[in-house]
Amino acid sequence: MDIVSNMKIENKDKILEECAALIGAGEDFSLALLADQLEIKKASLYHYFGSKEEMLFQMHAMYHKRLLAKGYRITFSGSLEKDLENLVSHWSGLYLSKDFFLYLRALMMLRFKDERAAEESRSLSLMLSSQSRVVLEHYLGEKKDAETLYILFSSLLEKKLEDILLYQREEGDIGGLAAHFARFISH
Repeated sequence: MDIVSNMKIENKDKILEECAALIGAGEDFSLALLADQLEIKKASLYHYFGSKEEMLFQMHAMYHKRLLAKGYRITFSGSLEKDLENLVSHWSGLYLSKDFFLYLRALMMLRFKDERAAEESRSLSLMLSSQSRVVLEHYLGEKKDAETLYILFSSLLEKKLEDILLYQREEGDIGGLAAHFARFISH
């Protein structure tokens, strides 16, 4: 790839990152606002994107690719509490990272208005649920209430992460979720 192509990609990524930041900050998003924020002419945005919808689509595609690169490998330590802590740590680290916080916040805000945002939100939810299920099934096996427990844990974790994103709450007791849940299961 030549230098000019690399510059285009960097500029395009910067535009998409700023788009996510504006939406994530709760701004009423428009191409004019984005252009002002980037200190460029609105027409310059059309060099990269044919429309606002295309820009949003590409924003989701770029972050989807970045999130997939941050995959999580489950390794079992022999302790349900430790493995749940690792899972919580992975997901809270992802949601709170400077690389993803504003995009994930934008995703939560757009999911009821934008089909691609809804799809990405469901995809993240499914990943979190699936990983929770794998960890809990490893320790609970065929236990009678295993399905209910896995749904409960993943729902609690997802709700706490959404609260952090949408209401800019502190991480607070999310770290204690694993320990509380492990104790709950053992009783």
